Amino acid sequence: MPADESEGALMHRTWLAFCGVSEITWPLEGARVPNGIWTSGAMEVGEATAGFSDFRVSTLAPRHDENDAVLPSPHRQLTTIRAQQLIGAVSIEAASPSKFDALSREQRQTLVRDEDLIEMILGLERTP
Repeated sequence: MPADESEGALMHRTWLAFCGVSEITWPLEGARVPNGIWTSGAMEVGEATAGFSDFRVSTLAPRHDENDAVLPSPHRQLTTIRAQQLIGAVSIEAASPSKFDALSREQRQTLVRDEDLIEMILGLERTP
């Protein structure tokens, strides 16, 4: 995820973990997300009930035609996750993506390994 939206901005690898999830509204009909999702704009946090918050974010996901080709305009929908807590882990290392591309899985793994992100999140989840 870029720290800013300027062309050529460096990208960090980021994971968000929602703890105590009670509900997910993810209206992504026909979209596939093999490499996670891209979000656009800020995440809105609204109070729900009984210690849960509603986390809302506009989600971008690729759409495909009948021949499995990626369509030029992504699927844009509002995703809502009702959870007790949100934990984020961000890589210290950064990389520059190609002009209109995300980082490949191999590039993301060089920024921070999955195992390290999991360890960070589990450590934060146990912190009071």
